[in-house]
Amino acid sequence: MKKYFSFPVGCFLTNSLFFLAFLLGCSPQPPQIVTQNPSPMADSTRTHERIVARDLPGVSIQLPGVLSKPVDVYLSNSTDAANQIDLVIHLHGAAFVPSEAVFQTGKPFIAAAVNLGAGSSAYERPFSPQHVFPDLVAAILDTISALRQVQTTASHIYLTSFSAGYGAVRAILKTIRDSEGKHEDECWADDAALGAKVFASNDAKEGPRAFMEKRKPNFTGN
Repeated sequence: MKKYFSFPVGCFLTNSLFFLAFLLGCSPQPPQIVTQNPSPMADSTRTHERIVARDLPGVSIQLPGVLSKPVDVYLSNSTDAANQIDLVIHLHGAAFVPSEAVFQTGKPFIAAAVNLGAGSSAYERPFSPQHVFPDLVAAILDTISALRQVQTTASHIYLTSFSAGYGAVRAILKTIRDSEGKHEDECWADDAALGAKVFASNDAKEGPRAFMEKRKPNFTGN
């Protein structure tokens, strides 16, 4: 005998409507639409003025003989009693920019600006030999020590660069990594190998040739 079950359809619909109303009542209210005219966004601007070259308190000199071109060195005026001074070496760009930057800190600083030409290879090649960067730092500190008549050391050394100057930063960091854990003799051997490549380059030959021919050198970075 078949059994039939009756289903209270009306009761189901009523309960469903109550449940739906409950869910809608628990849902968060939609956010109010903000008018877009005028726009609710607020803009703010600040001036980005160009740095202008000016005479800064302190001493500015040129250091020849270390690299192919003189290095511009600035000693801030807040170094009177300091034996240890932070050193910033900036590679590629106007010398007055790093000088102005260190002056604005109001702290003891030496700023050295290195400009060797166009293209990253104009910086990477000269700094590839391991002795070049330490020689540059030593020459800067020796010059400042003689100028101040106080033995001066660098408490920190900062490298900054613009555009092509990163070639030197890359070479300096590579030298530090490659020489870590090596004996001094190994480092000198590596230095000689890298130096040989530099002196064999076309640019190394172009410099003396242009000097003998009394013309401006045409460096290509090769």
